[in-house]
Amino acid sequence: MKRKLMALMLAGIMVIQSAGTSWAAEFTDGVNVEYGDSSENVNEEAFSDEQTEAENFEDDSPEKDLTEEAEVPAMASGSTSDENLEVSFNNGTLTISGSGMITQTSVKNCGHSLSEIKKVIIKKGIMSIGNHVFYGCSSLSSIEIPNSVTSIGSSAFSGCISLNSIQIPNSVTSIEYSAFYGCSSLKSIEIPKGVTSIGYHVFDGCIDLSSIEIPNSVTSIEYYAFLGCSSLNNIKIPNSVTSIEGEAFSGCSSLSSIEIPNSVTSIGPSAFSGCSSLRNIEIPNSVTGIRLGVFSGCSSLNSIEIPNSVTSIEGSAFSGCSSLSSIEIPNSVTSIESSAFSGCSSLKSIKIPSSVTSISFDTFYGCSNLKSIEISNSVTSITYSAFNGCSSLADVYYTGSKAQWKKIYFEKPYYIHADYDGDVRLLKATIHYNSIISTDKKFDLSSKSLSILGNQNSISVDFEASTPGNVANEEKAITWKSSNPAIAEIDKNATGLIDSVDGNRASGWISLLAYDVGEVTITGTTQDGRTASIEINVEPKLQTQTTIINISEKKSVTLCSVELEKENKEYLERFMKNLKVQDTGSYLAGPYVTIDKTDYRISDDGKKAELICTFTPIGNGSESSKITCTSPNGQKITVSVGKNGSHTESLTATAAFGDKSKKKTLHWTKDGYNEKK
Repeated sequence: MKRKLMALMLAGIMVIQSAGTSWAAEFTDGVNVEYGDSSENVNEEAFSDEQTEAENFEDDSPEKDLTEEAEVPAMASGSTSDENLEVSFNNGTLTISGSGMITQTSVKNCGHSLSEIKKVIIKKGIMSIGNHVFYGCSSLSSIEIPNSVTSIGSSAFSGCISLNSIQIPNSVTSIEYSAFYGCSSLKSIEIPKGVTSIGYHVFDGCIDLSSIEIPNSVTSIEYYAFLGCSSLNNIKIPNSVTSIEGEAFSGCSSLSSIEIPNSVTSIGPSAFSGCSSLRNIEIPNSVTGIRLGVFSGCSSLNSIEIPNSVTSIEGSAFSGCSSLSSIEIPNSVTSIESSAFSGCSSLKSIKIPSSVTSISFDTFYGCSNLKSIEISNSVTSITYSAFNGCSSLADVYYTGSKAQWKKIYFEKPYYIHADYDGDVRLLKATIHYNSIISTDKKFDLSSKSLSILGNQNSISVDFEASTPGNVANEEKAITWKSSNPAIAEIDKNATGLIDSVDGNRASGWISLLAYDVGEVTITGTTQDGRTASIEINVEPKLQTQTTIINISEKKSVTLCSVELEKENKEYLERFMKNLKVQDTGSYLAGPYVTIDKTDYRISDDGKKAELICTFTPIGNGSESSKITCTSPNGQKITVSVGKNGSHTESLTATAAFGDKSKKKTLHWTKDGYNEKK
């Protein structure tokens, strides 16, 4: 009976197994499932499928995306441990002890979410912070790292946006790529002395990082190391560094100066692009090439020195350096690539060295103030678009002959801008054959007298010819420009320049026509590209109705006045407030008056103003005071203030009375002339 019962049970089990296998086959239809060779595996798979089916019937909730990491429930405390580590979490503080390397798994499996971690304490004995360990710990603001740690892995603190400071012990010798990527609150950091390289993206996006100290153990600054560190304003690169890779400091918009040591032999593409506050930089003579876009967008860069070691200037190297007014390219440079100086809108003059053989497309695109350029006879080809947008280009100095110029191959660009005018700009310029730009010749402007509205004004000129004996022609070719022709400009028809006998130099004056009051800059440009400027401040003429004022009691009188041709109350207010009135001396016994008060009044039409002074007599009537009024530019008038009949006017005469060998001073009083030695 028992045997029959056992047989029935076995038969039943086989039926159930068969049914289960059939259901599993239907469930996995179209999916290649490998179960293995043994029947035991088959049975396990069938059991697993049955269990899954049961679970599905029990749970009616929507299916979850298993590719997403499940959120760990928030907990006030928790702990985990493995063979080498013990990790505990309590009220926002994560404590890690043990030995070896901290892993991302050990941090995540401690019963908390990453965003809950506010402080991390790493105990001594831990040797390494692994890759991505604290990645995305957005609330982490403090961490203690012991001197047993020797390495920080890649992206270890990436995205720790609340971390504002960190002290890395000197035991650390390796900081891997992106270690502090996006730590947007990090303000300062000191790199340990054992670190030899600042890796890729290490401080990329640390927008609050304002200072960093790099030890002299570092030999390379890798790609994107400080990319976008927009608050970094100062950094010192030690002389142990040999390479600065591409975009290492790109977008460091607050960086105003940086010193590159002679140890650096290569600066990568766009290394300093977008450093819009960088004003000047010196490239060491160990560098052989200025790479692609290396200083592009450095809009404040106004001076740079290129050493003789440099042989090439790559494309867009100085593109957008809108403050760069001059640059000297050494003869060591053999190639200048496309767009190298595009957008250098302050560049006025440049020399192409004799080592260069071609000028590529867009080289000077948009250099709107470029007035002159020197091209060597070594140049055999020029792409017309090289000078596209050079709206001020007037003179081209070519070191070769006219015949050599005609042999240059002028090439149409393969890409033409919508505003293309490169061939027009170049062909309309005056070509000076067998000529060079003279930068060492003198050209100075000065003003020896005040510029006063209504007066005949002039500017002094001192000028040397670029070509010996040609000063007469070159002085006529000087172009004059006023920053505001409505205030003043040069009278091109009235000059008093005197040429030297040898024809090398001219000096004298040029007439300045003043039309209104205000400040203006007068600039002269020679045909070889030299410029000289002077700032002129035109002011109204101080006037007085009399040089003698008689008073016998306290009285307010008009001391002087000014008059404009056009209404300008705002200017008159500033001018009158800046007038200075003082007693500059006295006649005879001493001062006659004190200056109690000064005031002014402006006419309703805004064209005229008067200075009013209140005087009080203090003398007995035999004295008089010399009252001087001085304008902001130093214009002066003097008025004598005294009692009726007390004024004396002195005249110097030779032998007016008595001994004719003596000089006598005549004094006019109410009693007539009196003589005084």
